[in-house]
Amino acid sequence: MASVADRRATVVAFALAVELQKGVLQAMEKMKSDAQTGLNGVLDPIARLPLEISSDIFTRCLFDDYITIPELKIAPLLFMSVCRSWNQIAVSTPALWATLHIAMDIPRPRGFEYGALAKLWLDRAKNQPLRIALDGPLVQDVRDLVHQKAHQVQTLVLFLQTLQDLLHITTPLPSLQALTIGQSRESGQPPMYYADDADACVELLRAAPGLVDCTFEGIMYEADTDLDHHPASQLTHSSLETLRLGGRHYLSSTLILKSLTLPALKVLTVAPLTIRYDDLLGFLTRSSPPLQSLEMQLGIGVEWSHDMLEGIFWLVPSLTDLHLTFTTPISPLLGVLTIGSPQFQFLPGLSNLEIRITVDPSRSEYETLVRTLSARRGSHARMQSFRLFWWAGAEHHEPDADILVAVRQLVADGMEIYMGTSYGSYV
Repeated sequence: MASVADRRATVVAFALAVELQKGVLQAMEKMKSDAQTGLNGVLDPIARLPLEISSDIFTRCLFDDYITIPELKIAPLLFMSVCRSWNQIAVSTPALWATLHIAMDIPRPRGFEYGALAKLWLDRAKNQPLRIALDGPLVQDVRDLVHQKAHQVQTLVLFLQTLQDLLHITTPLPSLQALTIGQSRESGQPPMYYADDADACVELLRAAPGLVDCTFEGIMYEADTDLDHHPASQLTHSSLETLRLGGRHYLSSTLILKSLTLPALKVLTVAPLTIRYDDLLGFLTRSSPPLQSLEMQLGIGVEWSHDMLEGIFWLVPSLTDLHLTFTTPISPLLGVLTIGSPQFQFLPGLSNLEIRITVDPSRSEYETLVRTLSARRGSHARMQSFRLFWWAGAEHHEPDADILVAVRQLVADGMEIYMGTSYGSYV
């Protein structure tokens, strides 16, 4: 009978043999993996390309919109699950990781931390300009991460839920060029109220001196806010070229315009809301902007007169694109746009005019419209396009036959004209 020592020696011998075979197996697994990688390199055209070319191909596969984490079925995470070479290409391509949407109000796996994964994601972007969207209640680790990466953030989209979230995210953003602030993308979410501090949006603009494009959407103030006595922090922003003000109440756009002076502004949109004439006039007078495009809605709560439109258009002689929505007759606009003497006219460079209406033009308004378009088509700065839309559901009638004949003559002369509804044009 074998002794205890002999049995122990046998166990040790087998253990050594097992460890030896494990080492052999691991070596063979590595050899197999290397062989597979070599085979992939021969069969996979991506793996055979120089890194800069394969990286460019991967980058072109990205969606234009922001990528929500965690999202395994689309690029760039999809690339990492194909094979080791694709994984290496993805990790070595900073541009793949420069865009990120952090939706903090969606269900997340247990143990999932937005801040940790977002940091790993953005660290892979290295020194790339960053595009970041934040949606939902702001958590501290995400806020801290944005502060850490603030010098790289070029585009920032904020769909937050509270004023405090906006205040907490405000930090110097020296590279920021495009900013959107609004309510959560989730349908049914109430707008964000800034009644406690109407300067919150303006302060974020102050933190981004290089900002070029800005959108405020779904932001509201308390309905009883006294606009004439509301203290507003004043800011002159010398880089902003595009400003879009959207929402359901004119208070949001009015308070922002009362605070800003924008001498570089080229595009201004205040739709689909209304705005007070005096506030818009004051803003344009202070700013003297080289405005090229203006979009706004007129007629709700106040009827804009011929003199009011003259006052606005006098301040924006560089305007080339005009988009107006009327809930009242358009005769005041036609009176302003009708060309008088060659030495003086409003909006001399107007190239594209779009009007949305709820009220049918009268016969005389149609006749004035045709004369105006004909005169501007024949001027030194020839008008290129005219579009007249009836709002969906608005009662309307087809223009008289002779009016349509005159309009079609302008089309034959090269002007692009659309007169009708979303269902089709009468021209």
